[in-house]
Amino acid sequence: MIVPPAPRLEPRRIGVLVWVALLVLLLLFLGLVLAVSPPAHYAAFPRPFLLGIGVVLSALALVLSRLLPSRIGAGPGPVAPRSAAVALVRLLVVFLPSQGAALFLLGAYLAVRDGWLLAVFAVDALYFLSLFPTERRFAALALAESPGERPARLAKGAGP
Repeated sequence: MIVPPAPRLEPRRIGVLVWVALLVLLLLFLGLVLAVSPPAHYAAFPRPFLLGIGVVLSALALVLSRLLPSRIGAGPGPVAPRSAAVALVRLLVVFLPSQGAALFLLGAYLAVRDGWLLAVFAVDALYFLSLFPTERRFAALALAESPGERPARLAKGAGP
């Protein structure tokens, strides 16, 4: 019996599928957190401390999702960073910091039931929704140069 090869998915479509999966994960975890009541001993958690950590994580996630993708390259050469695989990896690096911050906020909310944690979570969720991998965003991630890489015209020996 011969099994035909699985159809190849283009990297942007993989990025869309990952985005949808992460969005579903956030929604399911939000539903779980809202449905479960925490044990009584959780009320002793320091609410302002958890909120502060959540706000700092959210801000850090925003900064990292803007700075880190351009630092990822595909190796030496002027053509390497322009690959779809590099764009997919960069896209995942854009998604994951905001996803991690949002999940922390939901876990903290589960512990202390502070509505401000949900408010910060909502900001993270809206930011994550804005990260949908459109064709334009994917192309921009594929074309972004890594720091330290010279533009192609300079790499070929042409002057500045």
